Amino acid sequence: LICGLGGYYYLGSNADGMILDNIPFGRGLQMAAACLLLHMLVTYLLKGVVLCRAIHSYCDKRGCNEDNMRGWSQWGAIVVATLAASWFIAQLVPFFGDMVELLGGTCTPFCCFVIPIVAYLQWARTMGGPEAEPSKAEWCLIAVELLLAIALMLAVPYFSMQRISANWTHYGAPFSCHCEGLWNTCDCSGSETWSRPGMDQCH
Repeated sequence: LICGLGGYYYLGSNADGMILDNIPFGRGLQMAAACLLLHMLVTYLLKGVVLCRAIHSYCDKRGCNEDNMRGWSQWGAIVVATLAASWFIAQLVPFFGDMVELLGGTCTPFCCFVIPIVAYLQWARTMGGPEAEPSKAEWCLIAVELLLAIALMLAVPYFSMQRISANWTHYGAPFSCHCEGLWNTCDCSGSETWSRPGMDQCH
């Protein structure tokens, strides 16, 4: 919240895409990228272990609980296959960043706001008893959260689809090389069409 509010306070309507894409090259960008890398490693390592464990259990219930060559060989094969599939899908979609934004704006509000609220209300109605019934203040808060979720699920996909359709001719084909403006040595980092903040001297 602090990162988002601080970033948009300084950038205002000039903010484009993720906050990280608006940080000029330098120590600040390096520190932010290191924090993001650590965050991704931790969260996706946890998610990956859960997913691969479920696949392993589905394929071989006995082998997934054995601490031997067979179990570890199966585990290694599943992890490598999952990693390869992730890379393949990421390269298959040329507008991966916009695709993540589209899916996040569509699915995240539903999963993080709507489903927990509905599950809580169902529990309160069937198992919670009279004391678990939400108060008027809680009903107001629930209504605000649901309205916010609906607004996000409508607005974010709309603007994401606008961006995707506007840039459709610039995305290129799947598996083609795209300049992401990650390095200050990239030609596109200071180009006329897209420039990372602080690269004006390259124009």
